[in-house]
Amino acid sequence: MATSRNNNCTSCGCTDTYVATQPCPPSCPEVFNSQCIVYTGTDILCGQDTVIKRYDYLDTVITKLVNYFCAGLANVPVTIVESDSIYIDVTSSTVGNTTTYVIDLDFAQLQADLNLTLPVYNVVGSDNVFVATTVVGTTTIFTLSAFETEVINSDGLLNVTANITPGVDIIYTVDVDLVALTAALPQTSVIGGPSANSFITSSVVGNMTTYSVDSKESIVAAGDNVTVTATGGTAPNYDTTYTVDAEFVALALLTGEAYLDLVSVYNAGTHTTSYTLSLDIAALDIHINQEINDVFDNTVGGFGIDAVYNGAGQTLTINFDGAAVGVGGGILGNGTIVNPFILDTDVPRKYTSTATNIPVAGTITITHNLGTASVVVSGTELVLPLPFTTYVHGTDYLYQILNANQITVTDISGGGLSNFSAVIIG
Repeated sequence: MATSRNNNCTSCGCTDTYVATQPCPPSCPEVFNSQCIVYTGTDILCGQDTVIKRYDYLDTVITKLVNYFCAGLANVPVTIVESDSIYIDVTSSTVGNTTTYVIDLDFAQLQADLNLTLPVYNVVGSDNVFVATTVVGTTTIFTLSAFETEVINSDGLLNVTANITPGVDIIYTVDVDLVALTAALPQTSVIGGPSANSFITSSVVGNMTTYSVDSKESIVAAGDNVTVTATGGTAPNYDTTYTVDAEFVALALLTGEAYLDLVSVYNAGTHTTSYTLSLDIAALDIHINQEINDVFDNTVGGFGIDAVYNGAGQTLTINFDGAAVGVGGGILGNGTIVNPFILDTDVPRKYTSTATNIPVAGTITITHNLGTASVVVSGTELVLPLPFTTYVHGTDYLYQILNANQITVTDISGGGLSNFSAVIIG
Protein backbone atom coordinates (compact mmCIF):
# COMPACT_ATOMS: atom_id res chain seq x y z
CA MET A 1 0.00 0.00 0.00
CA ALA A 2 1.46 3.42 -1.03
CA THR A 3 1.27 6.38 1.30
CA SER A 4 1.14 9.95 0.08
CA ARG A 5 2.43 12.81 2.15
CA ASN A 6 0.20 15.31 0.39
CA ASN A 7 -2.83 16.18 2.49
CA ASN A 8 -4.65 17.13 -0.60
CA CYS A 9 -4.36 13.77 -2.31
CA THR A 10 -7.51 11.99 -3.13
CA SER A 11 -6.38 8.41 -2.71
CA CYS A 12 -3.70 8.70 0.03
CA GLY A 13 -1.48 6.27 -1.98
CA CYS A 14 -4.19 3.55 -1.84
CA THR A 15 -5.42 1.67 -4.78
CA ASP A 16 -8.45 2.88 -6.56
CA THR A 17 -10.50 0.28 -4.72
CA TYR A 18 -10.47 2.20 -1.44
CA VAL A 19 -11.26 5.85 -0.96
CA ALA A 20 -10.07 7.58 2.19
CA THR A 21 -11.89 10.50 3.68
CA GLN A 22 -10.24 13.78 4.58
CA PRO A 23 -7.87 14.49 6.19
CA CYS A 24 -5.70 11.75 4.80
CA PRO A 25 -2.94 11.62 5.82
CA PRO A 26 -2.67 13.91 8.89
CA SER A 27 -0.30 16.78 8.97
CA CYS A 28 2.29 14.73 10.91
CA PRO A 29 3.83 12.06 8.63
CA GLU A 30 4.49 9.66 11.64
CA VAL A 31 0.80 9.46 12.58
CA PHE A 32 -1.69 7.49 10.54
CA ASN A 33 -5.37 8.09 10.58
CA SER A 34 -7.23 5.00 11.93
CA GLN A 35 -9.85 5.60 9.29
CA CYS A 36 -7.19 4.99 6.63
CA ILE A 37 -5.95 1.64 8.15
CA VAL A 38 -7.84 -1.44 6.98
CA TYR A 39 -7.86 -4.91 8.67
CA THR A 40 -7.23 -7.42 5.92
CA GLY A 41 -7.19 -10.63 7.96
CA THR A 42 -9.96 -13.20 8.38
CA ASP A 43 -13.03 -12.55 10.46
CA ILE A 44 -12.41 -12.70 14.24
CA LEU A 45 -14.95 -14.78 16.14
CA CYS A 46 -15.78 -15.03 19.90
CA GLY A 47 -17.73 -18.22 20.23
CA GLN A 48 -20.55 -17.89 17.73
CA ASP A 49 -20.22 -14.08 17.61
CA THR A 50 -18.32 -12.35 14.71
CA VAL A 51 -16.58 -9.48 16.44
CA ILE A 52 -14.25 -8.18 13.66
CA LYS A 53 -14.82 -8.60 9.93
CA ARG A 54 -12.27 -8.55 7.16
CA TYR A 55 -11.65 -5.15 5.67
CA ASP A 56 -12.93 -3.26 8.74
CA TYR A 57 -11.21 0.06 9.31
CA LEU A 58 -9.08 0.30 12.43
CA ASP A 59 -11.36 2.79 14.15
CA THR A 60 -14.28 0.41 13.49
CA VAL A 61 -12.27 -2.52 14.86
CA ILE A 62 -11.47 -0.57 18.03
CA THR A 63 -15.11 0.46 18.48
CA LYS A 64 -16.38 -3.08 17.97
CA LEU A 65 -13.91 -4.49 20.48
CA VAL A 66 -14.77 -1.91 23.14
CA ASN A 67 -18.49 -2.36 22.63
CA TYR A 68 -18.24 -6.18 22.70
CA PHE A 69 -16.24 -6.32 25.94
CA CYS A 70 -18.30 -3.62 27.61
CA ALA A 71 -21.47 -5.48 26.77
CA GLY A 72 -19.96 -8.71 28.13
CA LEU A 73 -18.69 -7.11 31.31
CA ALA A 74 -22.04 -5.53 31.92
CA ASN A 75 -23.62 -9.03 32.14
CA VAL A 76 -20.90 -10.63 34.35
CA PRO A 77 -22.50 -11.47 37.82
CA VAL A 78 -21.00 -9.80 40.85
CA THR A 79 -20.69 -12.05 43.96
CA ILE A 80 -21.15 -10.35 47.32
CA VAL A 81 -21.14 -12.43 50.57
CA GLU A 82 -22.69 -10.68 53.57
CA SER A 83 -23.83 -11.88 57.01
CA ASP A 84 -27.30 -10.98 58.17
CA SER A 85 -26.65 -12.44 61.67
CA ILE A 86 -24.35 -11.30 64.43
CA TYR A 87 -23.49 -14.95 65.02
CA ILE A 88 -21.93 -15.42 61.50
CA ASP A 89 -18.64 -13.72 60.55
CA VAL A 90 -17.64 -13.27 56.84
CA THR A 91 -14.00 -12.63 55.95
CA SER A 92 -12.82 -11.98 52.35
CA SER A 93 -9.36 -11.92 50.76
CA THR A 94 -8.43 -11.10 47.12
CA VAL A 95 -5.42 -12.50 45.30
CA GLY A 96 -5.16 -11.32 41.69
CA ASN A 97 -8.61 -11.41 40.25
CA THR A 98 -9.81 -14.11 42.77
CA THR A 99 -11.75 -13.19 45.92
CA THR A 100 -12.12 -15.85 48.68
CA TYR A 101 -14.84 -15.63 51.31
CA VAL A 102 -14.52 -17.47 54.71
CA ILE A 103 -17.70 -17.94 56.80
CA ASP A 104 -17.33 -18.73 60.55
CA LEU A 105 -19.73 -19.12 63.48
CA ASP A 106 -19.12 -16.50 66.16
CA PHE A 107 -19.03 -18.86 69.19
CA ALA A 108 -18.21 -16.07 71.64
CA GLN A 109 -21.24 -14.01 70.63
CA LEU A 110 -23.52 -17.10 70.61
CA GLN A 111 -22.29 -18.19 74.05
CA ALA A 112 -22.70 -14.69 75.51
CA ASP A 113 -26.28 -14.27 74.23
CA LEU A 114 -27.52 -17.79 75.06
CA ASN A 115 -25.53 -18.09 78.31
CA LEU A 116 -24.19 -21.41 77.06
CA THR A 117 -21.49 -23.45 78.69
CA LEU A 118 -19.70 -25.13 75.87
CA PRO A 119 -18.62 -28.67 76.65
CA VAL A 120 -15.03 -29.37 77.43
CA TYR A 121 -13.86 -32.72 76.20
CA ASN A 122 -11.18 -34.49 78.15
CA VAL A 123 -10.12 -38.03 77.51
CA VAL A 124 -8.43 -39.72 80.47
CA GLY A 125 -6.66 -43.02 80.26
CA SER A 126 -6.83 -45.93 82.68
CA ASP A 127 -4.36 -48.48 83.94
CA ASN A 128 -4.36 -50.27 80.59
CA VAL A 129 -5.16 -47.35 78.23
CA PHE A 130 -2.73 -44.59 77.19
CA VAL A 131 -4.07 -41.31 75.69
CA ALA A 132 -2.01 -39.15 73.29
CA THR A 133 -3.26 -35.62 72.40
CA THR A 134 -2.56 -33.81 69.11
CA VAL A 135 -3.86 -30.30 68.26
CA VAL A 136 -4.30 -29.37 64.58
CA GLY A 137 -5.72 -25.88 64.22
CA THR A 138 -8.89 -25.82 66.27
CA THR A 139 -9.18 -29.60 66.26
CA THR A 140 -7.91 -31.75 69.14
CA ILE A 141 -7.24 -35.37 68.29
CA PHE A 142 -7.15 -37.98 71.06
CA THR A 143 -5.37 -41.23 70.27
CA LEU A 144 -6.04 -44.16 72.60
CA SER A 145 -3.62 -47.05 72.85
CA ALA A 146 -4.29 -50.12 74.96
CA PHE A 147 -1.51 -51.76 76.90
CA GLU A 148 -1.18 -55.48 76.54
CA THR A 149 -2.44 -57.57 79.46
CA GLU A 150 -0.40 -60.67 80.06
CA VAL A 151 -1.54 -63.63 82.12
CA ILE A 152 1.35 -65.35 83.91
CA ASN A 153 1.31 -68.74 85.61
CA SER A 154 3.20 -67.82 88.76
CA ASP A 155 2.67 -70.88 90.95
CA GLY A 156 2.89 -73.63 88.34
CA LEU A 157 -0.61 -74.92 89.16
CA LEU A 158 -2.36 -73.43 86.11
CA ASN A 159 -2.16 -73.97 82.37
CA VAL A 160 -2.18 -70.62 80.49
CA THR A 161 -2.60 -70.60 76.70
CA ALA A 162 -2.74 -67.37 74.63
CA ASN A 163 -4.60 -67.29 71.29
CA ILE A 164 -2.96 -64.46 69.32
CA THR A 165 -4.59 -63.23 66.08
CA PRO A 166 -3.39 -60.00 64.36
CA GLY A 167 -5.82 -57.15 64.98
CA VAL A 168 -7.84 -59.20 67.49
CA ASP A 169 -7.82 -59.14 71.27
CA ILE A 170 -5.56 -61.65 72.97
CA ILE A 171 -7.65 -64.41 74.53
CA TYR A 172 -6.15 -66.41 77.36
CA THR A 173 -7.35 -69.88 78.25
CA VAL A 174 -6.68 -70.76 81.88
CA ASP A 175 -7.36 -74.13 83.44
CA VAL A 176 -6.12 -75.94 86.51
CA ASP A 177 -3.16 -78.24 86.18
CA LEU A 178 -4.70 -81.13 88.10
CA VAL A 179 -1.50 -83.14 88.18
CA ALA A 180 0.50 -80.29 89.67
CA LEU A 181 -2.32 -79.38 92.04
CA THR A 182 -2.67 -82.96 93.31
CA ALA A 183 1.06 -83.09 93.98
CA ALA A 184 0.93 -79.76 95.84
CA LEU A 185 -2.11 -80.45 98.02
CA PRO A 186 -1.48 -82.03 101.46
CA GLN A 187 -3.13 -85.31 102.29
CA THR A 188 -6.02 -84.76 104.72
CA SER A 189 -7.78 -87.23 107.02
CA VAL A 190 -10.39 -86.65 109.72
CA ILE A 191 -10.63 -88.84 112.82
CA GLY A 192 -12.98 -88.67 115.79
CA GLY A 193 -11.90 -87.23 119.09
CA PRO A 194 -11.95 -88.88 122.49
CA SER A 195 -15.59 -87.97 123.09
CA ALA A 196 -18.15 -90.69 122.64
CA ASN A 197 -20.71 -88.14 121.48
CA SER A 198 -19.17 -87.44 118.04
CA PHE A 199 -18.68 -89.61 114.96
CA ILE A 200 -17.12 -89.15 111.50
CA THR A 201 -18.64 -90.21 108.16
CA SER A 202 -17.00 -89.85 104.72
CA SER A 203 -18.21 -90.02 101.13
CA VAL A 204 -16.23 -90.03 97.87
CA VAL A 205 -17.60 -88.46 94.68
CA GLY A 206 -15.08 -88.49 91.84
CA ASN A 207 -11.82 -87.18 93.28
CA MET A 208 -13.61 -85.33 96.12
CA THR A 209 -13.72 -86.85 99.62
CA THR A 210 -16.24 -85.23 101.98
CA TYR A 211 -16.01 -85.70 105.73
CA SER A 212 -19.05 -85.12 107.95
CA VAL A 213 -18.55 -84.56 111.66
CA ASP A 214 -21.74 -85.08 113.68
CA SER A 215 -22.47 -85.03 117.38
CA LYS A 216 -24.86 -87.44 118.98
CA GLU A 217 -27.98 -85.71 120.22
CA SER A 218 -28.70 -85.71 123.94
CA ILE A 219 -32.38 -85.18 124.72
CA VAL A 220 -33.70 -84.26 128.13
CA ALA A 221 -37.34 -85.35 128.36
CA ALA A 222 -39.90 -83.90 130.74
CA GLY A 223 -41.55 -86.12 133.30
CA ASP A 224 -44.65 -85.63 135.43
CA ASN A 225 -44.98 -82.06 136.71
CA VAL A 226 -41.66 -81.09 135.06
CA THR A 227 -41.05 -78.63 132.20
CA VAL A 228 -37.92 -78.86 130.00
CA THR A 229 -36.86 -75.87 127.86
CA ALA A 230 -34.10 -76.34 125.23
CA THR A 231 -31.98 -73.36 124.10
CA GLY A 232 -28.95 -72.99 121.83
CA GLY A 233 -28.00 -75.80 119.49
CA THR A 234 -27.11 -73.41 116.65
CA ALA A 235 -23.92 -72.13 115.06
CA PRO A 236 -21.22 -71.43 116.01
CA ASN A 237 -21.00 -73.57 119.15
CA TYR A 238 -24.05 -75.87 118.61
CA ASP A 239 -24.35 -76.57 122.36
CA THR A 240 -27.85 -77.23 123.63
CA THR A 241 -28.80 -76.08 127.11
CA TYR A 242 -31.77 -77.68 128.86
CA THR A 243 -33.60 -75.85 131.65
CA VAL A 244 -35.66 -78.14 133.87
CA ASP A 245 -38.42 -76.59 135.98
CA ALA A 246 -41.10 -78.05 138.21
CA GLU A 247 -44.53 -77.27 136.87
CA PHE A 248 -47.17 -75.43 138.83
CA VAL A 249 -49.29 -78.06 140.62
CA ALA A 250 -52.85 -76.96 141.30
CA LEU A 251 -54.86 -78.45 144.14
CA ALA A 252 -58.63 -78.15 144.18
CA LEU A 253 -61.36 -78.93 146.68
CA LEU A 254 -63.82 -81.65 145.89
CA THR A 255 -67.00 -80.71 144.10
CA GLY A 256 -69.63 -79.65 146.60
CA GLU A 257 -67.11 -78.80 149.31
CA ALA A 258 -68.41 -75.49 150.58
CA TYR A 259 -66.84 -75.30 154.07
CA LEU A 260 -63.12 -75.10 153.19
CA ASP A 261 -61.13 -72.28 151.56
CA LEU A 262 -57.98 -73.18 149.54
CA VAL A 263 -55.53 -70.37 148.70
CA SER A 264 -52.45 -71.11 146.50
CA VAL A 265 -49.33 -68.91 145.99
CA TYR A 266 -46.80 -69.77 143.24
CA ASN A 267 -43.13 -68.91 143.97
CA ALA A 268 -41.45 -68.28 140.60
CA GLY A 269 -37.92 -68.19 142.02
CA THR A 270 -38.07 -71.64 143.57
CA HIS A 271 -40.80 -73.05 141.28
CA THR A 272 -42.83 -74.08 144.31
CA THR A 273 -46.46 -73.56 145.26
CA SER A 274 -47.67 -72.82 148.78
CA TYR A 275 -51.21 -73.86 149.75
CA THR A 276 -53.25 -72.54 152.68
CA LEU A 277 -56.34 -74.53 153.71
CA SER A 278 -58.82 -72.86 156.08
CA LEU A 279 -62.35 -73.46 157.34
CA ASP A 280 -65.14 -71.29 155.92
CA ILE A 281 -66.78 -70.33 159.22
CA ALA A 282 -69.67 -68.45 157.62
CA ALA A 283 -70.65 -71.36 155.37
CA LEU A 284 -70.30 -73.79 158.25
CA ASP A 285 -72.52 -71.61 160.47
CA ILE A 286 -75.23 -71.60 157.81
CA HIS A 287 -75.06 -75.37 157.49
CA ILE A 288 -75.10 -75.99 161.29
CA ASN A 289 -77.96 -73.54 161.80
CA GLN A 290 -79.97 -75.29 159.10
CA GLU A 291 -79.25 -78.70 160.55
CA ILE A 292 -80.15 -77.62 164.10
CA ASN A 293 -83.39 -76.04 162.96
CA ASP A 294 -84.23 -79.14 160.92
CA VAL A 295 -83.75 -81.24 164.09
CA PHE A 296 -85.94 -78.88 166.11
CA ASP A 297 -88.60 -78.91 163.42
CA ASN A 298 -88.61 -82.72 163.38
CA THR A 299 -88.51 -83.25 167.15
CA VAL A 300 -90.36 -80.23 168.58
CA GLY A 301 -93.12 -79.98 166.03
CA GLY A 302 -95.72 -77.26 166.24
CA PHE A 303 -93.52 -74.72 168.11
CA GLY A 304 -91.79 -71.71 166.61
CA ILE A 305 -88.30 -72.47 167.81
CA ASP A 306 -85.41 -70.75 166.04
CA ALA A 307 -81.85 -71.77 166.94
CA VAL A 308 -78.83 -69.66 165.88
CA TYR A 309 -75.31 -71.15 166.09
CA ASN A 310 -72.29 -68.82 166.07
CA GLY A 311 -69.18 -70.74 165.05
CA ALA A 312 -66.77 -67.88 165.83
CA GLY A 313 -67.97 -67.62 169.42
CA GLN A 314 -69.13 -71.23 169.57
CA THR A 315 -72.45 -70.19 171.06
CA LEU A 316 -76.00 -71.52 170.46
CA THR A 317 -78.95 -69.17 170.89
CA ILE A 318 -82.49 -70.57 170.99
CA ASN A 319 -85.41 -68.23 170.30
CA PHE A 320 -89.10 -68.99 170.68
CA ASP A 321 -90.68 -67.20 167.71
CA GLY A 322 -94.37 -66.65 167.35
CA ALA A 323 -95.31 -67.84 170.87
CA ALA A 324 -96.49 -65.94 173.92
CA VAL A 325 -95.94 -67.04 177.49
CA GLY A 326 -98.60 -66.30 180.08
CA VAL A 327 -97.99 -63.99 183.02
CA GLY A 328 -95.82 -65.65 185.60
CA GLY A 329 -95.26 -68.64 183.29
CA GLY A 330 -91.96 -70.14 182.18
CA ILE A 331 -90.15 -73.34 181.38
CA LEU A 332 -89.07 -75.53 184.23
CA GLY A 333 -85.69 -77.23 184.27
CA ASN A 334 -87.23 -80.56 183.48
CA GLY A 335 -88.94 -79.15 180.43
CA THR A 336 -92.45 -79.18 181.86
CA ILE A 337 -94.53 -76.42 180.38
CA VAL A 338 -96.17 -74.39 183.12
CA ASN A 339 -98.21 -72.35 180.65
CA PRO A 340 -98.52 -73.79 177.18
CA PHE A 341 -97.34 -71.69 174.23
CA ILE A 342 -100.01 -69.81 172.34
CA LEU A 343 -99.20 -70.55 168.69
CA ASP A 344 -100.46 -68.73 165.61
CA THR A 345 -101.04 -71.80 163.46
CA ASP A 346 -102.40 -69.72 160.57
CA VAL A 347 -99.03 -68.07 159.80
CA PRO A 348 -96.36 -70.68 158.93
CA ARG A 349 -92.72 -69.56 159.12
CA LYS A 350 -90.86 -72.31 157.26
CA TYR A 351 -91.46 -74.70 154.37
CA THR A 352 -89.32 -77.70 153.31
CA SER A 353 -89.96 -79.16 149.85
CA THR A 354 -89.68 -82.80 148.88
CA ALA A 355 -86.46 -84.04 147.28
CA THR A 356 -86.42 -83.64 143.47
CA ASN A 357 -83.72 -84.37 140.84
CA ILE A 358 -82.93 -81.26 138.72
CA PRO A 359 -81.34 -82.13 135.32
CA VAL A 360 -78.35 -80.33 133.86
CA ALA A 361 -79.33 -76.66 133.30
CA GLY A 362 -82.91 -77.67 134.20
CA THR A 363 -85.49 -75.62 136.13
CA ILE A 364 -88.18 -76.77 138.63
CA THR A 365 -91.05 -74.84 140.21
CA ILE A 366 -91.71 -75.20 143.97
CA THR A 367 -95.03 -74.21 145.54
CA HIS A 368 -95.02 -73.38 149.27
CA ASN A 369 -97.67 -72.17 151.79
CA LEU A 370 -95.87 -69.23 153.41
CA GLY A 371 -97.99 -66.65 151.58
CA THR A 372 -95.19 -64.08 151.26
CA ALA A 373 -92.58 -63.13 148.67
CA SER A 374 -90.18 -62.05 151.41
CA VAL A 375 -88.46 -65.40 151.78
CA VAL A 376 -84.94 -66.82 152.10
CA VAL A 377 -84.15 -69.99 150.16
CA SER A 378 -81.43 -72.59 150.80
CA GLY A 379 -80.89 -75.94 149.11
CA THR A 380 -79.66 -79.31 150.35
CA GLU A 381 -79.18 -82.80 148.97
CA LEU A 382 -81.79 -84.56 151.05
CA VAL A 383 -80.26 -88.02 151.44
CA LEU A 384 -79.85 -89.87 154.71
CA PRO A 385 -77.85 -90.28 156.86
CA LEU A 386 -77.34 -86.81 158.24
CA PRO A 387 -75.70 -84.32 157.87
CA PHE A 388 -77.16 -83.33 154.51
CA THR A 389 -74.95 -81.93 151.74
CA THR A 390 -75.55 -78.23 151.15
CA TYR A 391 -75.86 -76.83 147.64
CA VAL A 392 -74.29 -73.37 147.22
CA HIS A 393 -76.43 -70.60 145.80
CA GLY A 394 -74.71 -68.84 142.88
CA THR A 395 -72.42 -71.83 142.30
CA ASP A 396 -74.78 -74.82 142.12
CA TYR A 397 -78.16 -73.19 141.60
CA LEU A 398 -80.10 -69.93 141.23
CA TYR A 399 -83.63 -69.32 142.49
CA GLN A 400 -86.26 -66.80 141.42
CA ILE A 401 -89.35 -65.71 143.45
CA LEU A 402 -92.41 -65.82 141.21
CA ASN A 403 -95.13 -64.82 143.72
CA ALA A 404 -96.16 -65.21 147.38
CA ASN A 405 -96.29 -69.02 147.15
CA GLN A 406 -93.97 -70.03 144.23
CA ILE A 407 -90.27 -70.03 143.40
CA THR A 408 -88.15 -71.56 140.60
CA VAL A 409 -84.75 -73.25 141.01
CA THR A 410 -82.28 -73.61 138.07
CA ASP A 411 -79.15 -75.81 137.90
CA ILE A 412 -75.94 -73.90 137.05
CA SER A 413 -73.44 -76.50 138.33
CA GLY A 414 -73.11 -78.16 134.93
CA GLY A 415 -73.76 -81.59 136.34
CA GLY A 416 -77.37 -81.46 137.58
CA LEU A 417 -78.62 -81.49 141.20
CA SER A 418 -79.73 -84.80 142.72
CA ASN A 419 -82.35 -85.00 145.55
CA PHE A 420 -82.61 -81.20 145.72
CA SER A 421 -84.74 -80.00 148.65
CA ALA A 422 -85.51 -76.31 149.15
CA VAL A 423 -85.84 -74.86 152.69
CA ILE A 424 -87.88 -71.66 152.42
CA ILE A 425 -88.07 -69.32 155.43
CA GLY A 426 -90.45 -66.41 155.38
